[in-house]
Amino acid sequence: MATACGWRRSAASAASSARRTASGAEVRSSAAWRARRARVNKRSECMTLYRQLLIVLQSLILLIFAGTLVLGVQGVRTFLSDQLAAHAQDTATSLGLSLSPAFEAGDRATMTAMVDAIFDRGYYRSIELKSVDGQPLLERRLDVVVEGVPNWLVHWVPLETPEAEALVMAGWRQAATVRVVSHPGYAYRLLRDSLFELGAWFVALALLAALLAWGAVRILLRPLRAVERQAEALCRREYEVQARLPRTRELRSIVLAMNRMIERVRSMFDDQAREAERLREQAFRDPLTGLGNRRLFEARLAAALAQGAEPGSGMLALAGLDGMEEYNQRRGYEAGDQLLREVAAALAPLAPEPDGLPARLGGADFALLLAGADAEEAKVRVIRISESIEARLAAFDASGVVFRVGVSLFRSGDVAADVLAAADEALRSVEEGAPRHWAFFARDGVAESLGRQASLAFLDHVLDEGRLVLHAQPVVEAETEAAGRLLHREILARIPGPGRVLQPVGTFLALAEHGPRAIRLDRAVLETVLK
Repeated sequence: MATACGWRRSAASAASSARRTASGAEVRSSAAWRARRARVNKRSECMTLYRQLLIVLQSLILLIFAGTLVLGVQGVRTFLSDQLAAHAQDTATSLGLSLSPAFEAGDRATMTAMVDAIFDRGYYRSIELKSVDGQPLLERRLDVVVEGVPNWLVHWVPLETPEAEALVMAGWRQAATVRVVSHPGYAYRLLRDSLFELGAWFVALALLAALLAWGAVRILLRPLRAVERQAEALCRREYEVQARLPRTRELRSIVLAMNRMIERVRSMFDDQAREAERLREQAFRDPLTGLGNRRLFEARLAAALAQGAEPGSGMLALAGLDGMEEYNQRRGYEAGDQLLREVAAALAPLAPEPDGLPARLGGADFALLLAGADAEEAKVRVIRISESIEARLAAFDASGVVFRVGVSLFRSGDVAADVLAAADEALRSVEEGAPRHWAFFARDGVAESLGRQASLAFLDHVLDEGRLVLHAQPVVEAETEAAGRLLHREILARIPGPGRVLQPVGTFLALAEHGPRAIRLDRAVLETVLK
């Protein structure tokens, strides 16, 4: 029993293994079939139209040849069968007439000689001479062996061997019959030669037709290749239009459609380019004056500081108009806008692009950025700025509006906040009562001489040690009956710099306005006042 069970388990295991092997083979076969199918599909998908047309034309030529061959073989076969029948009948008739005198004379030798002379030519399969009662008198036979003709031709194109009979007379009496069967060998050789000649002509004509078809297809597909070049050029954003249209209606329609699409795409791209330019102008231009706005100014300033120019190779001028609010209330906002446009028109020629940039920062604040300017050129420029603005204000009868210009020089590697702080400090120095409308930032100040990081460290040191110096300035009543009465005191904060020279806190204000130092500076001022 145990042996039987073990045998069954072994048989089951063997069957399972065989099924797994068969399944694995089936999977591999299926995978190989799918891979071959994928390769065939890929080749089919990659086949060009040019190749497809050539294949179609070649198939048509082969089909025409096959039809011509079939019809030609049938025609030649019918002709040869008729020829064999006519030849056999003519031979039988002439042989019957020739044998009649000899048969009447009983000259058997002459009859045999005449039959052998005709039979030995090889055009006949058999010649029989029989008496009236059917007794064979003379018989010659030849086996059907077709020499020099392929067997397939004999097999696929069978030729019937026609028979013909004629009477042999002895005087007026019917003495015998002669029966002639033609041999098909000669007909097969004629059929072979006809087929070879037809094949040679077909090959020559097929080559000529293939050459003509190749040229015709290339000429026919030339507009499609031009369309392909148009599509590739369109990917490069080049717009090529076919001026020469093909004569074929379908290809003409394709070319015209492609030309219309290219014109449409060009129009769309032009519209998008104009829209992008409009958006760029809107993003970087002040809508009122047409000058650059703050965003463009900051980007150009950062680029000028990072482009690796020589030290002292650029200037920044900040110009502000005071009294615009009163002017707007007195003359109207339309007049105020026109005045800002006049000032912008005066500033624009003084810092032409691409080396310069005139910009409106907002309200009545303007800025001029000029790369490659040294101290002497900056002084000449600021004088021209002052004169141009003053002339525009005088021509526009803008009484009560006062302008101020603050200038700072910069060099590659400077921090934009430091440069702006320097120009702003120079602008505030003009507002505090300078005799001129413009001023340069003093480059020997603490913030300028120490640099940004050192200036922040110096400010921290001053705040830590409590070295902040305050000056109180009384503010009194001036135009009422209580003239001279103290209203309050303004506190002016100063920082002792090198050589105990007091520097305005505003010199460091731009450095400390972002971050915890601004809070510490405010707290230090309040603590010192409260003491």
